Amino acid sequence: MKKKLCVVTGTRADYGQLSVLMRAIASSNDLELQILVTGSHFSSEFGSTVNELRSDGFIIGGVVESQIASDSRSAVCKSIGMGLIGASYELERLGPDALIVLGDRYEILAIVIAAHVSGIPVIHLHGGESTFGQIDEAIRHSITKFSTLHFTSTDAYRQRVIQLGEHPRTVFNVGAMGIDAIIDTELISERGLRTELGIHQDRPVLTITYHPVTLASDMGLSDLKLLFNSVRKLDEFEIVFTAANADMAGLSFNELISQFCSEESNRYLFNSLGRVRYLSLLKISSAVIGNSSSGILEAPFLGIPSIDIGERQAGRVIDESVLHVSSSELLRPAIDKVLKDGFMAEFNGGNSIYFNGGATEKIMHQIRAFDFSDNDLRKKTFYNLI
Repeated sequence: MKKKLCVVTGTRADYGQLSVLMRAIASSNDLELQILVTGSHFSSEFGSTVNELRSDGFIIGGVVESQIASDSRSAVCKSIGMGLIGASYELERLGPDALIVLGDRYEILAIVIAAHVSGIPVIHLHGGESTFGQIDEAIRHSITKFSTLHFTSTDAYRQRVIQLGEHPRTVFNVGAMGIDAIIDTELISERGLRTELGIHQDRPVLTITYHPVTLASDMGLSDLKLLFNSVRKLDEFEIVFTAANADMAGLSFNELISQFCSEESNRYLFNSLGRVRYLSLLKISSAVIGNSSSGILEAPFLGIPSIDIGERQAGRVIDESVLHVSSSELLRPAIDKVLKDGFMAEFNGGNSIYFNGGATEKIMHQIRAFDFSDNDLRKKTFYNLI
């Protein structure tokens, strides 16, 4: 009898990484794929990204509606409550043998809590990481404690998950799922992509993604405004913004970015590019700028320099091609540095500290080998380091 594995996706970001694993499960003879969709996938303000799943041929098995048309703190709390209620029903209906989740989003936490109470083992990807400027920091570690099987993206993160009390035999360093997505994706040609996006065929491109910093007193608004000032006079570039996530203040940030882009013809804002177009855009970019994890995980593997701003990703392990600046106030000198001839000469694309030789295959192997009926593991006994 096939094991039923329910993959949860809540945003364009986690789907871009999970899609390779989803295809592997769907094409296997001994596993059955279920897909539970939640979060911002159904929101038109964030690109209605559920359509990307459908166009990729996936069948949605269940929906947990949790998105509220507001980006306030209280709206996030309400979303978590809605997610917990909806997940309890959908998980009972689907009856999966295990749940697969990635990352640190609040909508994922709600579903993981429901799975734990329902006695459904949780498989967690990308645990053990740190993002000091985000509420995600505590959420990620909370998801770890609700999970039975763990797949981390570096050995340092594996050790941190063990430090959180998880047994070493349940924690595996497999590398970053986003790199598997790059390897698995046939990118669009540069000319074809520029035509699709309506950007100039010959000008160099800067890709910018700046999300709210949810533990900052102003959500990172001051840095966003400084970022605008830093790129305002870069007239020789096509400046492509991708919208902020469905975080607190995310809608407000996107309104400001939209206004900034409307002022000049070389600035663009896309609510969602989709996985293939986004990776293709990174590949042709002169640099990736902002505070998105893609500048840390995917850009180095593609051989593209990136500048990480502020505290949102602070705490992550980074490649040497990633330049961190504490504030957008320091951004312009950093841009000049990474665009200087020879900056990337010592960094090779196709290599990254997050690449460990194929995450999907390793995950599939461990899932097949794992005994989900082992009560000693499912009881979540705390593993003491001393």
